[in-house]
Amino acid sequence: ILLQEIRLPSVKKHLKKELKNYKIISFYLDCSLKTALKRDTTRQTKYKRPLTVEEMHKNHAYEDDGDIIINTEKNTIKQTIDIILKNTQT
Repeated sequence: ILLQEIRLPSVKKHLKKELKNYKIISFYLDCSLKTALKRDTTRQTKYKRPLTVEEMHKNHAYEDDGDIIINTEKNTIKQTIDIILKNTQT
């Protein structure tokens, strides 16, 4: 299971190469720039990086083909976990 807030195609490519016998399920946790900035401020106690967050959101905040998109603004933490569990059960 790969959870990502920004797209990570090189990580996915590496994982698929190294873990050939495993199924990799990638979830893209989607939110607006406003929410991303708010969450970053909450995470940071010493340094705030609004320009970095804006730049990352602009350039990398979209899913890759095959990603399961979860809107983390509309879904609670429990709902997000339920979506992940539902999509990982075989």
